[in-house]
Amino acid sequence: MTDTRADYIVVGGGTAGCVLAARLSADPAARVLLLEAGGAERTRAMAVPNAWPEAIGSAADWGSVTTAQAEAGPAILPRGKTLGGSSAINALAHIRGHRAVYDRWPQGWRFADLLPYFQRSERADGRDPALRGTAGPVPVAAVTDPHPAARAFVEALTAAGYQRTDDLSGARQEGIAWADLAIADGQRVSAADAYLRPALGRPNLTVRTGSFVTALRVRHGRCTGVSYVRDGVTRTADAAEVIVCAGAIGSAQLLMLSGIGPGGELRALGVEPAADVPGVGANLQDHPIIVVSYAARAALPASQYNHGEAYAALRSGVPGDYPDLHLFPILLPVAPAGLEPPATGYALVAAVMAPDSRGTVRLASAVPDAAPLIDPAFLTQDRDLDRLEAGLRIVRAAGADPAFGAIRGAEVWPGPDVESSAGLRDYIRRGVGSYYHPAGSCAIGTAVDAQLRVHGIDRLRVADASVMPVIPNAHPNATVLAIAEKAADLIAAG
Repeated sequence: MTDTRADYIVVGGGTAGCVLAARLSADPAARVLLLEAGGAERTRAMAVPNAWPEAIGSAADWGSVTTAQAEAGPAILPRGKTLGGSSAINALAHIRGHRAVYDRWPQGWRFADLLPYFQRSERADGRDPALRGTAGPVPVAAVTDPHPAARAFVEALTAAGYQRTDDLSGARQEGIAWADLAIADGQRVSAADAYLRPALGRPNLTVRTGSFVTALRVRHGRCTGVSYVRDGVTRTADAAEVIVCAGAIGSAQLLMLSGIGPGGELRALGVEPAADVPGVGANLQDHPIIVVSYAARAALPASQYNHGEAYAALRSGVPGDYPDLHLFPILLPVAPAGLEPPATGYALVAAVMAPDSRGTVRLASAVPDAAPLIDPAFLTQDRDLDRLEAGLRIVRAAGADPAFGAIRGAEVWPGPDVESSAGLRDYIRRGVGSYYHPAGSCAIGTAVDAQLRVHGIDRLRVADASVMPVIPNAHPNATVLAIAEKAADLIAAG
């Protein structure tokens, strides 16, 4: 049954969906329906900054895993299934990519084009107002009282000659910095908190949680609405325009389930193509990481922030236009999957932020609630292994620095006996994991046009991390906010 007619249906109440629902419904003449598969509850894990790991594997997480990567097996890939999406369960980092990343994007989406939308989304008090926002919905605060291991990490890298910067989203986007986090009054501020919840009283905005969209309804080359399941009942909703904001995994999956994607693959699964768009599900990118685990001399205090607190955007030595590594601490005793973490301790992590490897999102079946096949193709390009080895060497050198002398017990993984390039690369292949930053699976140019309109289908757009042609060398959430802000202007103008 068709139970709703709207001007705009927004599929997915994550970071981008919350922005678009709020911005589009600011026009009182526009009827907006937001459909979110998850719930509306704001749990402790979504509010208290250092509680965010509790959300992994919870009802607010889709619980995705990748296909087997290198020699490490499948990697977990948490994705938000709640109002706010991944902005409600991530590690709160609010950092832009280097301006040179966006200047590799198509015309209309380069750094100068996105800067007003970065600024519109944030309130970064005390930062350069020429580059940072002063009155946006998302408050941004830097770490001011760091954990002793985070402080030691910064001191060790500084002693090794790496430069400091006061703002990785400002004029100097290279070096070591205290993290910018989406926090206000000691609590997380998700996109739902910043954008959606203040708009919930609008009579022209309808938000339905527990609503799993199973298909886009396409007729004669035009998207006319969606089908979704709520309370066990299949329903439909009609709209003048549909905007898919289900994230780099969910958006590609939904388009393919609806017959929009690589035609031969869809037919093989029994899905009749509505539009043969090979770019849907291609170009998947993520940031691969490797963890070095340390036992501490004694129990360490809890992080007051996100268990990270500092990031170093550095260069591996592989040629490139911008820093291709993130180095950071994890202020918890962790180890690569399959290895036993120490009873008490911390980790130092290297991540490849400019990966050459490209993967895919593919359907496992035509059943809407079947998990898709997610393959970020970690380390399939040799230069990514080169980068990760370089980053691993830098964090191990930092971990051995006297700055950690008061807290360091021993390096547990990979262990002091692993020193050769062959040994380090073997450890990387067996321990590679995800930074939880999937992007690019419905890229501008190959799946959508510069207005974010899906190729071959009228009245249908995608606006989320999936449209990024090249993944930013940073946590993606700040960029998703800017994409959604720009999308709102494009849709309103259209």
